Amino acid sequence: RHERMDVWDPKRIISQILTMQFIFYAVLFVAIAFFDIFSGQEFFIGQVFTYDVFTSVQSAWISITSLIMDSITCAFALSYVVQSAKKCLDFSATVFLFHLMFSWIYMKSFPTRILVSAKGA
Repeated sequence: RHERMDVWDPKRIISQILTMQFIFYAVLFVAIAFFDIFSGQEFFIGQVFTYDVFTSVQSAWISITSLIMDSITCAFALSYVVQSAKKCLDFSATVFLFHLMFSWIYMKSFPTRILVSAKGA
């Protein structure tokens, strides 16, 4: 049976959001853990939810490389999970808005700095 993709189905939308959020964090955690092991650093959850990791060049590169790998993986997952080009921007924005919210909760304050130099200024 063929179902229309544009039908309003809240359960389906919520399951797609949860699936994309799970893929986002699963890939990000694995990528950061892999690069930490490879570089000899110790993994901590703050690497995912805070911007304090940008105080050293090595930690910054680990986070940046992991986020790039995560974004590429999520792009492919998004095309499979959502299956609608019109909704891809909505779902990708939702993933990052939830990430902002989770980071806000983890840090107990809204992230006010976007870029931090390697010296921590």
